[in-house]
Amino acid sequence: MNVKKLITLSLASLLTLSGSAAETLAASVDSTEVTKSTDTENDTERIQLVFEFQDGRISDQFESTLESLFPVDIVMDKVLSTNPYLRLKEELTHDMAPDFVLCEYIRRIEDDVLSEYFYDLGAESFVNNYYLSAIESCTSSDGGLYYIPGPSYVYGIVYDKTAFAKLGLTVPGNYSEFVKLIQDVDAMGLTGTEPDLNTAEVPVRSFVPTMRWRDMTQIIFNTMNYEDTFRGITNAKWLTDYQNGEGTMVGHMEAAAEKYLKLFDDGVLSLDLWDVIPGYRSRKLYDYHTSLMTIESQQAFEFNQVFNEEKPENQHEIGLMPIYTSDDPDSGYLYAIPRSFIGITGQGAADPAKLEALLRIMDYLSTPEGQKLLISGDDYFGFLKNDTSLNSDFYFIQRSRIRSAPDGSSLHSTLRATTTATL
Repeated sequence: MNVKKLITLSLASLLTLSGSAAETLAASVDSTEVTKSTDTENDTERIQLVFEFQDGRISDQFESTLESLFPVDIVMDKVLSTNPYLRLKEELTHDMAPDFVLCEYIRRIEDDVLSEYFYDLGAESFVNNYYLSAIESCTSSDGGLYYIPGPSYVYGIVYDKTAFAKLGLTVPGNYSEFVKLIQDVDAMGLTGTEPDLNTAEVPVRSFVPTMRWRDMTQIIFNTMNYEDTFRGITNAKWLTDYQNGEGTMVGHMEAAAEKYLKLFDDGVLSLDLWDVIPGYRSRKLYDYHTSLMTIESQQAFEFNQVFNEEKPENQHEIGLMPIYTSDDPDSGYLYAIPRSFIGITGQGAADPAKLEALLRIMDYLSTPEGQKLLISGDDYFGFLKNDTSLNSDFYFIQRSRIRSAPDGSSLHSTLRATTTATL
């Protein structure tokens, strides 16, 4: 298990078509002209830039830090729209675009719109700071690079290391070993208490993901079927055709459905998991210790501390293992959901002074220090080479093969991990 892979996918399901709900365009800042202001203290001109961003995607110090490093005044335009994808598309096509976009939904914009209204970052030197797999996975079908990835949530199987050691359990190395681990734990007849809910003892369960959360269902389904259904040029073409209304599931998805149903036959999943809400799932692992494994991101470290702040003696050590999809020892995957992508619009690139400032900012955001401005918290996973500042124990080397969906609806990139991550 010393070699693992990472699948990075968008929040939307691989099989979900982009919505087109009608919506009134929210007020936007028209930045057709470069606005300059004078910094009286330093007697320098400052360029005004308009940044559009999603709430919760950036650090509280984002604006102040960039303004302290560069001669710019940043207007932060927070998206409050119920359909931000449609809002951005309308802004781009009606000369109301911001200069810089920091959001998740940029990936939903069609390639022809991106090529017309976004600046191609492909020739910029800071692109070399990123793993090639991450960059190629963001590359448009026309070869342009109109956005690059920000930090991501990385999901795997989080397990109770303290309980594993106490029970003499070992971390599995393939799918069959994972199934046997589940069967062995469930056969032990372990019990525990959940005092906030009832006083009776309840069975300790081996594996409790929260299938009631839609994204969890997608994570499991997409990861388990990645190799056979979503990986490779042929599958990427089918996916593109399907999302464009030109393809069908017939002849392609039957095997994926069968593999998903096998998870129930093997005891990995059960129907009652659809009744488990995320909060209860977390308490079972971190607080009550009535489950041994779940699927969670690197935020598990924070959650484990939060649930035990007032009773540190109750806190167990936790670890992360990959999601194994077969008995091939190289079939262990982590699943990453990028929190945001960043790009420069054609509006921002139209003026040389603005473009120079924006590229300097992009260069800074493509460093470990800059990446921390792109997430509202301490724990993140980035796609920068040799970034050893990560809070969690994720260290990756570049993989040798690239797999990406050309329509931008999913990011299929595989990175190999050099260590087993411990949270």
